[in-house]
Amino acid sequence: MDHFWLNEGFTVWAERRMIEALHGPEVALLGWAIGEAALSASVERFGAASPFTRLRTDLAGLDPDDAFSAIPYEKGSRFLAFLAPRLVKAAVAGRLPQGSASPAWSPPRSAIQCATP
Repeated sequence: MDHFWLNEGFTVWAERRMIEALHGPEVALLGWAIGEAALSASVERFGAASPFTRLRTDLAGLDPDDAFSAIPYEKGSRFLAFLAPRLVKAAVAGRLPQGSASPAWSPPRSAIQCATP
């Protein structure tokens, strides 16, 4: 199974969030409407029951160009737009797991920190 939607869905979602912050909700809504038209055209091209209309597709043994469409971009971004307010609400309510007490990763030291003995 391919997770192409993760990269492309996040990119489209983040792009539309930035457009909304920079140009307002009306402009962002236009982007969502254009994406909806592209999604509808892709579903119509493949047929609603086609495996190519799924969020996660199995491209094993297939030419990826045959499956290329707006679906992973638009379905992925819509899925994230659905999740985002719910995750924020859960985080504010303290219902998201906090992780371990000692993180497995820490950010690299900055050049200034490295130059300081």
